[in-house]
Amino acid sequence: MPKYNSDELGSLIQSVADNLIDAGIHYRLFRDLVEAVPDHSVVLNDARAFWTLTFVGHRDAALFRICRVYDQESRAVGFRTLLGAIQGNTELFDEVHFRARLKGNPYVDDLARVDRIPPPQQLRDDIAATSDQNDLVKRLVILRNNIFAHTSREYALRPDRFKAELGLEADDVWALIDRGLGIVNRYADLFHANTYAKEIVGRDDYSSVLNSLKRDYSARQERIYQEMKAAGALDLEGNYPPAT
Repeated sequence: MPKYNSDELGSLIQSVADNLIDAGIHYRLFRDLVEAVPDHSVVLNDARAFWTLTFVGHRDAALFRICRVYDQESRAVGFRTLLGAIQGNTELFDEVHFRARLKGNPYVDDLARVDRIPPPQQLRDDIAATSDQNDLVKRLVILRNNIFAHTSREYALRPDRFKAELGLEADDVWALIDRGLGIVNRYADLFHANTYAKEIVGRDDYSSVLNSLKRDYSARQERIYQEMKAAGALDLEGNYPPAT
């Protein structure tokens, strides 16, 4: 197992955390947009191509990042590399190294009282939970190797088989994101007494955009209605005449 210094191990933790945080942000926005469809179907259909690409873009952005952190390739910076680096460099979690990393933190004395060496059994459990020996991770890795990293011949010839046998439901994606954040936060807390939040400021901005579009659509429809009314193109009850 390669030896790392504190800065290098910190960079590995940050890299995995960044991908997981971004995955959560993109997937949350994708799911929020899906749930908004019933209330905003008119404006979404008004620009169907744009919104279809937006939905797919956020979904794929999330899945690509999840694939990165659960990648089983030894050269990739994912959980395999990160947890292996932690397992082979646990001395970097000792009090001396911890105090050196947080030397400017006014609470370092209190924080250093906590035993920060990763428990060996916990490390083994986390390695198992992020390896392709885990059923959910195995399914993700197969999808990654056949669809996301490249398009395999098997997928091109039988795409329905992959979707039916290996497709990930929303709960599966959330489980992978939540599992990953729980693990990376465990070691980030031990390493530098810091954890990562899964939410982004402005998460509900999409709602303001959709509501604004809804108001604009209603105003446009009202304008058209008034123009047709003024032109005498409506029946006596103010309705559009039936098509002939």
